[in-house]
Amino acid sequence: MHRPAVWQLIREAIQSLGGRASYIQIIDWIHAKFPDVNDKTIRAQIIICTVNAPSRIHYPENKKPREAMGKYDFLYSVGRGEVMLYDSQQHGKWAIIEEDGQLKVSSQDTIDEEIL
Repeated sequence: MHRPAVWQLIREAIQSLGGRASYIQIIDWIHAKFPDVNDKTIRAQIIICTVNAPSRIHYPENKKPREAMGKYDFLYSVGRGEVMLYDSQQHGKWAIIEEDGQLKVSSQDTIDEEIL
């Protein structure tokens, strides 16, 4: 059986778990289907896909400035080790921006207010 990419498994897991889950619940869900997937890989991919995770910029998928509208932008952190499906209407717009030559995760709502 061909295994989808880990980020796709995470999306499937969070949807199956009602749109909100802990990292452990996501890992357990994935292991039930694909026991060979490494826990650290799953945790890293969760961070990569979490629009408001400051450390997401340290991964190759997020090394360029962009608005959070891509395939890796579907989770929102609601606390330590817990995420939910990202909804820009509810959580605001997020982006990876470049500031003083450094990448950082930023709420677009904050940027708009700073411009005004």
